[in-house]
Amino acid sequence: MIVSGSASQALAAALARELEEPLAAVEYDRFPDGELLAAIPGLADADPDRAAFVASTVSTDAHL
Repeated sequence: MIVSGSASQALAAALARELEEPLAAVEYDRFPDGELLAAIPGLADADPDRAAFVASTVSTDAHL
């Protein structure tokens, strides 16, 4: 199972196609303060040895 971060959906979809692995349906909800909640229904049923998370961090903060 391939799980995508909110900024990596196209990359995760391409990876899932290439590896012939299912792409998890991730539900995103943004809080008023800007924080993001990601829920992954069905993740508990996934084989932990066959799960990959694809995420990228984008920041304009030069101190990172």
